[in-house]
Amino acid sequence: MNRPLISLALLASFVAADAAGAKLKVPKQFPTIQAAVDAAGPGDTIVIAAGTYVESVNVELANDLLLRAKGKVVVDGAGGVYALRLHGANDLRVVGLTLRNADYGVLLGLSTNVELDDCVFRETAIAGVSMGMCSGSRVVDSTVRDSAGHGVTFTISSGCSVERTRIRDVGGNGVYGSGSAISILDNRIEKTGGHGVRLGGSEAATAWLVAGNDLRDVADDGVFLSEGSGSTILQNSMRRATDAGVDSFDANSALLISGNVVSKSGRGLTLRATDSIVRDNVVKKPSLQGILIPAS
Repeated sequence: MNRPLISLALLASFVAADAAGAKLKVPKQFPTIQAAVDAAGPGDTIVIAAGTYVESVNVELANDLLLRAKGKVVVDGAGGVYALRLHGANDLRVVGLTLRNADYGVLLGLSTNVELDDCVFRETAIAGVSMGMCSGSRVVDSTVRDSAGHGVTFTISSGCSVERTRIRDVGGNGVYGSGSAISILDNRIEKTGGHGVRLGGSEAATAWLVAGNDLRDVADDGVFLSEGSGSTILQNSMRRATDAGVDSFDANSALLISGNVVSKSGRGLTLRATDSIVRDNVVKKPSLQGILIPAS
């Protein structure tokens, strides 16, 4: 009479174990990260032991996967296109990796709900992180530095974010991109060769939220709005921007620029947008104008 109960209990334990996913260990079980990725399935965790791995890791069409560093893990792209490529990924997390020495630290495309957490992206030629046609993906609690190009870029993406991340010593913009509902929150962005944050470029930026950031020592504007509508620039601190703390081109509309503090910059605010609200900002010690409203 008890045998069916025992069988059901064993079956339940197997189902639970399968739901939890397998743990794939690099290099104990797999010699490379790529080998572990190729063997992984949904729900699996790839645990990477401390060390430097000279490889370009390609994660294609993966779902519900975790890549986690155990100790200091460096993925060296050996000067190739990427250290890590995530394409068509869904519900994937990368935790604790350093990705370096490639055109892109992470090249992320056509992906949903990807999180890059506690990572370092450095020594890249084009961008530390690039997201193209992505949604709901995040860079959080990470560091981007020593990039000849930009820090983090977005192209035609939506609902993505950069949060609590330090971006420094980049040759281009700290954050640069197009798309809708992108959030840039509570980051420290400094020593950029371009703008701290640039909204819009080849495509428009719509309904971005740039809030709570510390931007300093940028070679152009703290926040530059090239084209778009409905974005909010809120409660940022901007120090020593060569041009303006906030600069909005006339291709923008319906902006809210509020609660920002701009100090020791060329200009406080340069305003060319239409149908916008500018209020409760503070400008300290500008070398040129506090607020510039160019003639249309």
